Amino acid sequence: MPTYSASINVSGLRYPVDDGMAAGFYTFRKVRAPGESEARRKAEAAILEDGSLSEILASGTPVVDVEELVRLNFLGGFVIRVPEHLLFYGEDDEDDEGDEGDEGEG
Repeated sequence: MPTYSASINVSGLRYPVDDGMAAGFYTFRKVRAPGESEARRKAEAAILEDGSLSEILASGTPVVDVEELVRLNFLGGFVIRVPEHLLFYGEDDEDDEGDEGDEGEG
């Protein structure tokens, strides 16, 4: 069965972090599935069912978005470690997405 690396964005949160409130986070998960649609479903479930994330997910209405899915080759499925760290971002960071290149206009 193929192994996939999923890049995941979880938004819709209001979780306190060191320097303010996090609106969401990015993370990765490695899942085994027969195809991409099942891999996406398993990656979403891996986040929503992760007991270590329950406090964070309870801080809002989490929206789980599998932004990128990469099928790993046979050896990659066994050898490659996919980090499961969380990279938090704030509300301001969410608003800045897509604003690139707007500076200096007008």
